[in-house]
Amino acid sequence: MTARSLRVPRRVVDTEPANSRAQTAVEVAVVAAATLFVLWRLRPSLLLTNTLPAGGDLSAHNWGPDFLRRALLPRTSGWSWDWLAGFPAFQFYPVLPALLVAALAVVLPYGIAMKLVIATGLVALPAASWAFARLWRVPFPAAPLLSVATLAFLFDAKVFGGNVLSTVSGEYSYTIGFVLAIVTLGSCAFVVREGRSRVVTACAFAAAALAHPLAAEFALSGMVAIVAVHVDRDWRRLVGRVLPVIVVGAALAGIWWIPFELRHGYMTSPDLARGTGMGNLLPYGWAEPFVLASAVAGVVLGWRAKRKIVGALAAVALVNAFLYLALPVGQLQNVRFVPFWSWCRLALAAFGVAELARWSARALADAADRRWSRRVLLPSPVAMLVVVVLGVCTVWRLPPFGPADRDIQVAFEGYQRNVQYPAYHTLMDTIARLGRDHGCGRFLWSVDVTTTDFGTVSNDLAPYWTDGCITSLPGLYYDSSATTPFISLTESLTGIAPQRFAANVPYRPFDLEQGVRHMRYAGVRYYAARTASVVGAADAQPALVPVATAGDWHVYELTNSQLVSPLRVEPVVLAVPGATWKSASVGYTEETPRWDEVLLARNGPSTWRRLDSGQLPPDRPLPSVHVSSIVLSKNALAFRVDRIGVPVLVKASYFPTWKVEGGRGPYTVAGNMMVVVPTARNVRLVQTRRLTDWFAYVSFACGLVGAVALFFSDRRRRARAAASRGVAVRTRSLQSGRTAFAPTARRTPARRARAPR
Repeated sequence: MTARSLRVPRRVVDTEPANSRAQTAVEVAVVAAATLFVLWRLRPSLLLTNTLPAGGDLSAHNWGPDFLRRALLPRTSGWSWDWLAGFPAFQFYPVLPALLVAALAVVLPYGIAMKLVIATGLVALPAASWAFARLWRVPFPAAPLLSVATLAFLFDAKVFGGNVLSTVSGEYSYTIGFVLAIVTLGSCAFVVREGRSRVVTACAFAAAALAHPLAAEFALSGMVAIVAVHVDRDWRRLVGRVLPVIVVGAALAGIWWIPFELRHGYMTSPDLARGTGMGNLLPYGWAEPFVLASAVAGVVLGWRAKRKIVGALAAVALVNAFLYLALPVGQLQNVRFVPFWSWCRLALAAFGVAELARWSARALADAADRRWSRRVLLPSPVAMLVVVVLGVCTVWRLPPFGPADRDIQVAFEGYQRNVQYPAYHTLMDTIARLGRDHGCGRFLWSVDVTTTDFGTVSNDLAPYWTDGCITSLPGLYYDSSATTPFISLTESLTGIAPQRFAANVPYRPFDLEQGVRHMRYAGVRYYAARTASVVGAADAQPALVPVATAGDWHVYELTNSQLVSPLRVEPVVLAVPGATWKSASVGYTEETPRWDEVLLARNGPSTWRRLDSGQLPPDRPLPSVHVSSIVLSKNALAFRVDRIGVPVLVKASYFPTWKVEGGRGPYTVAGNMMVVVPTARNVRLVQTRRLTDWFAYVSFACGLVGAVALFFSDRRRRARAAASRGVAVRTRSLQSGRTAFAPTARRTPARRARAPR
């Protein structure tokens, strides 16, 4: 053997074995360290403390999984009376994270189950990102570097979604969906290369879509980009592999998405500020030049090395950056697309650093020997981990460079360990007792400066503490109901520091006299105030009767406020040319002095008067009617009248799934409440399944059938491939002189006599 034969070819250095023990050890250590760092910052001792998580929207998110297990299962969506004068629960909010909490709460205390599910996405992101790079066979050290890069993403100070601050503020569904979308895109590697794992990929796509709507956008745009960059002469085969995955995943997710899309018009568009400026796209300050240069290197060098996944990541990053810059103000906030841009950019930067490290290793190996490649490549993920962890700790002032993160501590210490919990607990106990002694009902409180400082706990959670007896007029899922603008206006009239989050509402300042009219129209039974000026105004209202005190809180009962009430004047139907219902409903409430006496209806019988101008037609008085025996039950509301044919006001949010038994209607009236015309003395409104719901069920069933079909199709393909390999082995055996039917296993060589040394 000559000295020349001992030379290591350059291509061997470039293709370092991905499964070498040293590299595997480094990868496992780095990914484990990144994961443990995230877990350490989430305070494991607090995660395992049985308290309800608190802070921001997270305080009210405790309601969702509890209502799911208390009133919905085995259904995953349905009607709830707990918020917003009734609303369709989990029809416009994703249900998968709540299902995870409900399932985990079977074996764990509810508070711990909530906190573990909230933390799941954050803890899983480093490992999911590492797996993404490994599945796409990006050479070492790209995968561990991407895992490290996710730490910069997780500890970004922007509350846009996917990172720690947004998750502990309530966006844990976004984070879970984000991780599932990354898993989907990683699993696509098997689909593109070999046409296998299609069922797993389709289910991951469906799970991402059921966890958060924007996760569906990220996963779908990623799969489309992956197909686009891998298109070649055999494009039909590629599309034939990926398209069924998208179709089956979409069909499975259709059980939630179909009602969401077809009934989207019944949502309320919140008045959310639009993010502006390039600062949101470039959040890393002095490190931005390095991140940008590394990302460009990742795209250029990766594409030259025929790693086409970098092209797909670049395309997805640019699409989401464009959506951030171009999306107008509306239901969807543009800053929610920034996390997808950030993760793709960090992934490309990690790939760029890996390519530069490999180039340096090749250069040193040519100049010296192969050992230099190991000296450069193996330590690079560890060095980057140290740099990123120190950067995260210093920039975001984490220990030992600053105090503990207050947001994380508040979130996972929870309600029961919050300094404001004793006063809050007293109020919840008081209204629960009122529900038992005086009767159940809707609850509204004056939003004041102190209440907003409450911050970490939420009065919206009253249904949780009272088992649904005391329901809250406001609610966290405020965009799930068309009643929200009227409720927000009511909050503005009854509080001195309301949030005023609904768009296009002519808000007015605190006016409790008008607020009482709004509360009665909305069926509010209990009202609470504690600021001195508000308490004084409440005491001056004859309709508000003091019934209890809870610390600083004064609780009142509103007289003559019930869920169904008679009308004195026949409603008028909107017929103004060019008028839209949403704007006309709010405008009528604010501009017409007798709005709660002469109701404005969106539709109604042909005998009702029409409002075709700004002037009300002459009144048409109605006969008196007595309403009694009002019973609120799961998915239904029943009452009795002593006279038929006279319309009555039902103070519940209108939705197209209502059906009236013993009456005509329901007809939508201002505030998104309902009017029913009884045709029998006993009337019952029931939530029913409509064509949209059955369409969703059929979609899910088709998705299941499609998943089974994909499974058997892939199984047959693997069987044919195995048979082809067997034929090839037997052919080579015949050509080499072996028996064609001999086993292909390796033969054990005969033991030779050992020669003396």
